[in-house]
Amino acid sequence: QKAYETFQLIPLEGGPSISDSDLAWAYDSSAQSLAKMEKWGPALESYKQAQELYKKLKAVHMMAHVYEEISLCYSNLENGVEAEAYANLALDIAVTAEDDYHLMWSKARKALAHKILGNYDEALDLFAQAKSALVHTDSVDWKSVLELENHVLDIYIMRGRPDLALELKRRIGTIRSE
Repeated sequence: QKAYETFQLIPLEGGPSISDSDLAWAYDSSAQSLAKMEKWGPALESYKQAQELYKKLKAVHMMAHVYEEISLCYSNLENGVEAEAYANLALDIAVTAEDDYHLMWSKARKALAHKILGNYDEALDLFAQAKSALVHTDSVDWKSVLELENHVLDIYIMRGRPDLALELKRRIGTIRSE
């Protein structure tokens, strides 16, 4: 909450002398704080303000980041259509820029959108691609790996595949206990 309040003051106190880059960073940071508090609607609005500024600045990698986060906000608001649209924008940038990091996250965001839309086969494929990229990084973010695996587990349960769900749950438990 304190971080959000601090970032909200920057656009107000910076006046006309604040640069578009600093303002975009403030909106982005504010949105991240809101997302951590799971205030998805306000986070979405702040990310969209950052998006417009990053677009104006032609900050391609930051645009990919913000599109991914907008997709995540829409997913958490249960709007799979918009979540997929923004994941696709992030994916377009990542593919064109040959940006493996954003490619991994845009696939994870698109997978989440497909899960919400009930496109489970596509979601499973994209979750697998994102997880594979994530575990092959220099510093594996195991919390994120387990989060992706939990989405796969949810799909197995929704599809009535207790055998696959139990096996995945066992593997997740092994990693958590290490």
